[in-house]
Amino acid sequence: DGQVGGWYPVPCKGTGHSYCENVFAAELRRVGRWKRFVRSDREPAIRAKVNAACVSVLRVQGIEAVPEPVRLGDSDANGLAENAVKEVKAKARSVKYALETLLGESVAPDHACVPFMVMHGVSCLNRGRRDTSGKTPYELRYGRRWNGKMAEFGERVMWLPEGKRASRLDSGYRAGIFLGLVEGAAAYYVGVNEKIVKARAIKLLTGEERVDREMFHAFKGTPWCLDPAKQT
Repeated sequence: DGQVGGWYPVPCKGTGHSYCENVFAAELRRVGRWKRFVRSDREPAIRAKVNAACVSVLRVQGIEAVPEPVRLGDSDANGLAENAVKEVKAKARSVKYALETLLGESVAPDHACVPFMVMHGVSCLNRGRRDTSGKTPYELRYGRRWNGKMAEFGERVMWLPEGKRASRLDSGYRAGIFLGLVEGAAAYYVGVNEKIVKARAIKLLTGEERVDREMFHAFKGTPWCLDPAKQT
């Protein structure tokens, strides 16, 4: 359908981690169609992940997702996916450059922010890039414009935890590092105190308050393990 769709860094290629199947199944559910053909390359590990996700959405949601591997020897059959890969890589490089400019230092390729950096780049493409019809991928999928709040990746923001406040005398907002949007939910990823949390709202800061290098390097976690301390 020409959409960039969802891109999610995963811990492994196949079905060795439940996150791989779950995140792909969630993306299939967000497509909003009861029957969907899912094209992938012929690598066994990737085909296993696609098959597992298709079985999951059929069993849980009643959505028929039919795996469709690319024909052997047909290098052009998956052209849309190949072009999307190039576009996402270019956007991720742009986000990294902007982040390094904000911090005034280089960001290591193994930094905890990198998987979120890729996801944030895709979020920006889905909400800001318009095709020949004049619509963004987000508008094509949901039928309306996105009107949420966006911060610059890696900047310091004030965030509001999910759930009710403990006291009305407390605004509930606290400081953290903005790491992007949670797709499919009105929430944000925020890095704080050696973990990643989901915030239901953020407030933007100005000037030098936006930069906190110590806080940026302090958080840990991945999309598949937001709080390493709770990993079993």
